[in-house]
Amino acid sequence: MKYFKLMLLFFIIFYAFTTQAQQIETALTNVRENYAGEKIYVHYDKQVYMAGESVWFKIYLLSGFVPSMFSSSICVELINDSGRTIDKKILPVINSVAAGNFELSPDLQQANYTIRAYTRRLMNFGSPYFYHHNIEVINPSNPPAAAVQKEYSLFLLPESGNFVAGLNNTVAFKCTDQWGFPADVEGIVQNSSGQEVCKLTSTHDGMGKFSITPQKEETYTAVVTINGIVNKRVSLPAAAGSGVLLGVRTENGTPYFNVNSETVKNGDRLEPAYLLATMENSIAFRINIAEDQDNIKGVLPLNALPGGIVQLTVFNGNDEPLAERLVFNFNKDFIAAGTFSTDTVSLSPRKKNVYSFDLADSLDGDFSVAVTDIGNELATYKSDNIISRFLLTNDIKGYVNNPGYYFEGDDDIHRSHLDLVMLTNGWRKFSWKEITSKQLPQITYKDPNYISLKGLVYDEENGTPVKETNLTVYIKTRDRQNDMLMAHVDKEGQVDIPGLAFSDTATLFLMDMFAKNKKRSIQFSNMPLSKLFNAAPSSLINPLKTFTANASADNIKQRYGAVLSEKEQKTITLNEIKVTAKAKNSVKTTEDKYIRNGMFKSYALKTLDLINEPVTYSTNVFEFIKTRLTGLKVVGSAGNYFLNYRNTMSLSGGMVPMAIFLDEMQVSSTLEISTIPMTDIAMIKLYSAGFMGVEGGGSGGTLAIYTKRGDDYYRPYSGRDALGSIKVEGYSPVKEFFSPDYAPGKPSPATDDNRSTIYWDPYLQTDPGNKKFSFSFYNSDHAKKFRVVLQGMTADGKLVSIEKVIE
Repeated sequence: MKYFKLMLLFFIIFYAFTTQAQQIETALTNVRENYAGEKIYVHYDKQVYMAGESVWFKIYLLSGFVPSMFSSSICVELINDSGRTIDKKILPVINSVAAGNFELSPDLQQANYTIRAYTRRLMNFGSPYFYHHNIEVINPSNPPAAAVQKEYSLFLLPESGNFVAGLNNTVAFKCTDQWGFPADVEGIVQNSSGQEVCKLTSTHDGMGKFSITPQKEETYTAVVTINGIVNKRVSLPAAAGSGVLLGVRTENGTPYFNVNSETVKNGDRLEPAYLLATMENSIAFRINIAEDQDNIKGVLPLNALPGGIVQLTVFNGNDEPLAERLVFNFNKDFIAAGTFSTDTVSLSPRKKNVYSFDLADSLDGDFSVAVTDIGNELATYKSDNIISRFLLTNDIKGYVNNPGYYFEGDDDIHRSHLDLVMLTNGWRKFSWKEITSKQLPQITYKDPNYISLKGLVYDEENGTPVKETNLTVYIKTRDRQNDMLMAHVDKEGQVDIPGLAFSDTATLFLMDMFAKNKKRSIQFSNMPLSKLFNAAPSSLINPLKTFTANASADNIKQRYGAVLSEKEQKTITLNEIKVTAKAKNSVKTTEDKYIRNGMFKSYALKTLDLINEPVTYSTNVFEFIKTRLTGLKVVGSAGNYFLNYRNTMSLSGGMVPMAIFLDEMQVSSTLEISTIPMTDIAMIKLYSAGFMGVEGGGSGGTLAIYTKRGDDYYRPYSGRDALGSIKVEGYSPVKEFFSPDYAPGKPSPATDDNRSTIYWDPYLQTDPGNKKFSFSFYNSDHAKKFRVVLQGMTADGKLVSIEKVIE
């Protein structure tokens, strides 16, 4: 694992610490072990949405270099441009991933919306550590307010945070509008006399750098033109009389550092003592700096380090930071190797496509794939993938435009452009002052361990606590997923039921094992999920007031009309399904559910459906059928009943006993059945003589009794034997992506298929026994070119990011 590789590097290769430096390692260990954060990446099905569409997403969580095990739950919010949350999803995290969707209203105003995601773990560190992402929603029927005038800013940033007189300084710059989008800039740097000192011109996304040797007590100003139309003057910081510069350069593929200092001797605290490199709060290496050396150059040993951002810091002899610099290490060990194959490709309307991915290593992995119609894209595609998010934008401050670009190539151009990002974006993590002085946040927000139920158990009749007992808890959810578990009530009347995971709302039915006719309930002491995830509004949300959609007005209107038509068609189909479902006979439904052996589907003289007509008043099933089944004779008492149908006699003159089946198994005694509560009986069927499958021929008739199972156990009963029940809030429901099946012989809808998202699947997986998966889909009526985006993460934290255009 990468973390252990890093620690091994620290202990074996570069360990050369003084007692003071060991204090830094102790402080970093404290952060690493007690304040480890989480990184969040969200894979969306596309980048720009039409009002009325679904936003499909898959969430991945990483901590350090490996999948995060800190969180069982995550909150995802959709926030409008006024900062108001208009939708909120709380989802279970399983194996460090989660999946969900937002349903955009057809009336939603055209605007830029922010998606914010966070865990309880991240709530301890505040909103700067949350995930934020802007999505653009187009609605021609509800256009935005008038466009906001763009305002531009030019940021001048000395390479290592210091601007020192008398030394050759590298100054990076970045020009953006008020939303962080880049703007081209060119101009000059002037001194106080108006003389040109140097030129500056942006080389990539509004970023660039220039060299300058400032003089003491001199001032400097950048005089620039932005996007060829806006003129601006920005002052450089005042040059310090002494200080330390830390520079990084690459020569013939080898990275070098340079420490240049202008210091006052005789105990000056600006005297550099060593260079320290850290990754994920672990020390990667240390290089000592000899005393009285003003200019030092050396090789940065990055090859043995994992890929990602390395923080370089120059310290003095008192372990105080003097200069800092971020560098990106291009070691590609973070990539999980694999092969993407287009097994069957067809761009014809409604034809099938089959693609596959074969992971090189036999590992557990989670993946998601989106296939979209490039012809339906509303804006220029910008890549933001799992690699760029986890290795780059999660660790630095500020907006990075098109971050996936920096990982499209491993050439000098891409590397130099990424280094400009390192120079112009701040470090998101804890500062050295916070680390060494232990000015760290309190860990007060704990993970809920999925849905946990804690509280006091009490008797519903008299309100008194119930102590030292066991509860049988039946759980019924709206999506008909059901479960049963046991829970112990301690001597204080407290119960703790952790680790539940269900959607929407569940009803819990409580049965006291030592007092089955008593109603029990729970007074909860813990908060529901919606209260646990209630972070304050983020000051970092800066909703965009500009739009990148570049499709024509006619195309946008056509797309919007197609979305409305599709939603209308789905509503009609759902209504038809509901009407058909209501028409089905309730007894037939119960029979279909319970009868497994085909011989029990033969004609029955009488069927008693106790699911739809529940009964609780009879002592047992035999007492109940005495008056309900005509022709059936029941004699005896509990534990010793004799049943005969229509006084059927044997040749010797005795009454022939009825054959009895319990859950389709023939029984010879009535004792067991007579102890079953009526509330547990699902169905009773009476058959005439000669019923097949009966030992002895069944000449006395056959009685089949079925006991409840599955969700029928959780129906609320009435009467004195009723179970206590409580409603519990669950996770947000997740829709299933609709992928039409146009296989030959299948009914084909007459409506036009205008899907912009052709296919979405967030549940693709690999394991040691099966490292390959495939997925298939049918084309829409109009797509001529596909964009396939496959993202994923393996169990050891390696990443998969594949983007393909199929045409």
